[in-house]
Amino acid sequence: MGSLLLPLAVAAAFALACVPLLDRIASTRARVALAAAAIWLVAAAGLAYASVRVYPPLPAERANTDRPVQDLRDGYVSSTTCRGCHPQQYATWHASYHRTMTQVATARTAVGDFDGVDLTFHGLRYHLEKRGDELWVQMDDPTWTGPPELVPWIERKIVLSTGSHHDQDYWYATPTPGRELRLLPLNFRVQEKKWVPFSAAFLLAPHAEFDYSPSKWTQTCIKCHATYGEQQVDELSEQVDARVAEFGIACEACHGPADEHVRANRDPRRRYQLHFGDATDHTITNPAKLEAARTSEVCGQCHGQWSEREAGTDLTDSPERYRPGDVLEKQRIYQQFAAADPSRAQLDPQKHELMKYLLENERDYILRSFWPDGQIRISGREYTGMIESPCYRGGEFTCLSCHTMHPAEDDPRPLREWADDQLAPRMGGNDACLQCHAAFASQDALARHTHHAPESTGSSCYNCHMPWTVYGIMKAHRSHQIDSPSVAATVATGRPNACNACHLDKTLAWAADHLASDFGIARPELGPDESAIAAGALWALRGDAGQRILTAAYMGWEPAIATSHSDWMMPYLSELLGDPYDAVRFVAGRSLHRHPGYGDVAFDYVGSDAQIQTAKADVARRWAGAQRPARGAAVLQRGDGALDAEVFARLLAERNQRRVQLDE
Repeated sequence: MGSLLLPLAVAAAFALACVPLLDRIASTRARVALAAAAIWLVAAAGLAYASVRVYPPLPAERANTDRPVQDLRDGYVSSTTCRGCHPQQYATWHASYHRTMTQVATARTAVGDFDGVDLTFHGLRYHLEKRGDELWVQMDDPTWTGPPELVPWIERKIVLSTGSHHDQDYWYATPTPGRELRLLPLNFRVQEKKWVPFSAAFLLAPHAEFDYSPSKWTQTCIKCHATYGEQQVDELSEQVDARVAEFGIACEACHGPADEHVRANRDPRRRYQLHFGDATDHTITNPAKLEAARTSEVCGQCHGQWSEREAGTDLTDSPERYRPGDVLEKQRIYQQFAAADPSRAQLDPQKHELMKYLLENERDYILRSFWPDGQIRISGREYTGMIESPCYRGGEFTCLSCHTMHPAEDDPRPLREWADDQLAPRMGGNDACLQCHAAFASQDALARHTHHAPESTGSSCYNCHMPWTVYGIMKAHRSHQIDSPSVAATVATGRPNACNACHLDKTLAWAADHLASDFGIARPELGPDESAIAAGALWALRGDAGQRILTAAYMGWEPAIATSHSDWMMPYLSELLGDPYDAVRFVAGRSLHRHPGYGDVAFDYVGSDAQIQTAKADVARRWAGAQRPARGAAVLQRGDGALDAEVFARLLAERNQRRVQLDE
């Protein structure tokens, strides 16, 4: 309370000084107006001054030796300090999933159920419980490599959590000195309110080893899942000291360290001059006021696929650590296939050599993040896709062309709705593209361009130019590499094209013919199956795990269900319920439950083989007994509506068994 005395004293002194003026004004209304204005101005100035004086830095945490700590340094002052002067921006950020990306794990912040829960996965037992506000796990030691019958039963405190939107992961303290953490081998699915094995929350090949090393959070996650994180290792003891300015993605992750800004704006005159004028406050970074490339790089520091740039080159003349407003690629190399072209060697020799090496020697690694032609295929890397787009190369398009980090006070949407994708108002539809492509604003012009009814999903710019070809967090995402549909690209890379993602019941030849006749896009050579069998059937049966999981997602997408009809999809979804990949089974089960008549099918994607087979048999029984029209040979239905089991089995036998792992 003592720190409030100064602004209160200033307010009192100003009020006393106004008393003589009030006596000289005859009009009661004018006197009341003057008094109200004086009180408002003094209160505003006093509260703003108090905000930069009263809000303390995050409490010292050095006593916490079992996890990374929050440590204000190098000019970082924390979001709490920003709150006093920027309440609207603070409130919207506080409602975002950026804030909760990493949190100190407590009974209040945990989404997962820790109320005395007992679980068993892959032969390992877990007991989760709360002890006051703390979270604890007792479990068979997941790091044990000895005989299974001798696995130790250990007890660990859960100290950090990651995520809160779709799922939440947990990190437990290790008994060794230092701040290294281990990942709890469990993942909590938020919508399903369900614990699953951590390995079943990603697209991993069956029995694939997952990295549970104690350095994972402090070496990898700390870079993007916290604000200004760093790890230091003592050379003698090898003890790890990991610290962040703030857990989660906070204000200063996007605006840079705010210490100078806070000190400069203690002067109320400066604040009001900036507020009512057009001048830029150079004590802080406002991404919206940067040149286009720098604006997007603020997002790209986390939402991109990159490698560390080696020190000592001519491109490392900026500060050692990236700060918003810096040139991002002076610290990092963003992976782009085009950089391997010999003609690009002189532009950035280090980037050229890296991409040339990766493409020639680490192809399997590259394909865990990219489609074979260089399009990014994993979520969270939107910047990598965007910078390959012609819209971005025009020099004006940025992430903020469609997204907003702080909805305005008059935005009618609930904050929870905005937080789902942080789109700006009206940017969920064609208005986003009409900002630049105004020629298609009229209904007639749109229909002529798309060859679809203007109100249909086929006239959605997003659906054709940003299709759902990216995977992550157990769902399909829109590609942020803006381009046009291409059957040739599908044949060359396996990436589904936008036409057949909606028209699952049509062949690749059908899509190629329409693209050729409507848009002049060259028709590639196609084989007999691609000309006769629906793309959805081919991808679901013959495709690799990456194609299968996207197809499973499309079969639960309302536009595809409405356009392609749903009654023919059940044998394919049933087959995917038993897929060897856990994640494929999950997405197939979710899509199945969206179809009328199948919403109550009992299915647990991490259940026993017997449970999964029972679910598949239930789907087959319901489909066999349903009244439905025959959809034709393309979807492998005979004239009587029954499944062409022979062709179905042949395609299944031809399945691409390539081991797929996506590094989302």
